[in-house]
Amino acid sequence: MIKTFIYFCLGPVRSCFIKKSTLLLVFLQLGSINAFANQNCDENFTGGYDIVVIAGQSNAVGAGRGSVFENSYYTQPSVLSNICQVGRNLNADRSINIIDGGTRELQHVSYQDDGNHGFGQSFARRYSRHLLQSGRKLLIVPVAKGATSILAWDHLVQNLSGRNDSRYLYANMITRIHKALRQNPENKLVAVLWQQGEADIMAMSGGNSWHLVDHEPLNPNRFFEFHSNVYRNRLLNLHLNLRRRFCENSSECFAFLIGQPVDQWQAWHRPNQAPLSISRAKQRIKRIFFDMEESFNSVSVVRTQGLPSNEDLNDGSGGRGDNYHFSNEGLRLLGHRYFLKLKDYQ
Repeated sequence: MIKTFIYFCLGPVRSCFIKKSTLLLVFLQLGSINAFANQNCDENFTGGYDIVVIAGQSNAVGAGRGSVFENSYYTQPSVLSNICQVGRNLNADRSINIIDGGTRELQHVSYQDDGNHGFGQSFARRYSRHLLQSGRKLLIVPVAKGATSILAWDHLVQNLSGRNDSRYLYANMITRIHKALRQNPENKLVAVLWQQGEADIMAMSGGNSWHLVDHEPLNPNRFFEFHSNVYRNRLLNLHLNLRRRFCENSSECFAFLIGQPVDQWQAWHRPNQAPLSISRAKQRIKRIFFDMEESFNSVSVVRTQGLPSNEDLNDGSGGRGDNYHFSNEGLRLLGHRYFLKLKDYQ
C-alpha cells in the first residue's frame, strides 16, 4: 500500500521542495477529494447539521506561515465530504450560502482567498472523523476578523450604532447562526470556538488604545484595570447573550471553548519602537478565561503551551517578531486541541 500525504506549501515558492512524483500524487489526491467534498453542501441536505461557530480575530482566521503536514487519516473523502460552511461572497457580506468546507478556505469576515487556513479545518476534520453521527454533516459558521477588539462583538455597541457591517461583528454572527439553524429543524448548535484577545492585550499594555474605547487620560495602573474590566465584562456578556438566544436549557447548552493566545508571546514588536511588554496583560486575559471556565460548566479553556508561532519557524518562512500568530503547524495542533476539549465536553 502506498502511503500518501498532502503537503501544504504556504511560503515562498523557493521554499517548496517536492519531488515531481510526490507532487503529482498530491494533485491526484486533491482531485479525488474535491470530487466528493462538494456533495450535499447546500440547503437541500435533509440529514441535519451539527453547527460550530468560529469567532475571534487573526488566529481564528489564520495568519500562519510555514508548511503543515496533515495525517492522511483526516483527508479521506469520507471525512471531507461531511464538512460544510456558511460561506460568503467577497465584498458581498449579506450573501449567505452553504458551501463546501472540507477543502476550501473557511470564509471568515476577513477571508482573503490567500491560502491561509486557521485552526478550523483541522478541528473540522477531526470532528467529522470522530464525533459526527451517521447521516449528519458538520456546518462551520466562520465569523472571525483580524485585528478586532472585543468591542466589535458587543451587542450594545451594535444596537446603539445601528450598523450592520463587518466592523461590528455581533450582528453578523447572529444572522449567520440563525441562517444555519433555520435550514433544518434537525440542526443543532454544538459549540462556539472563541480565539481572540491579542488586540485587547496590546491595548491594556498601552499600545493601540483605540482598540477598546475612548477614555479620559488615566495613569498606567488605572488604564490597565479599566481595560481589563472592559474585556471581562464584554466577554461575559457575549457568552450570556449567546446562551439566552440559543440554549434551550442549561443542560443542553452549546460548548463555549476559549483558546489562549500564543504561550511564548511576551512582547509586541512595533516598527521603529522598543518592544512593548505584554506579559502582565496576557496573564490578566488568561485569568479572565479561567474565571469563566470556573463559573460555567459549558465553558472550557484551550491551552496553547508548546504550540509554535511564526517566529519559531526555521525554514525561511518565519517572521521576526511575529510571535503572536500561530504558525500553520501551530494552527493544525490548535485545531486538534479544540477538538479534544469538545470531545471531553460531549
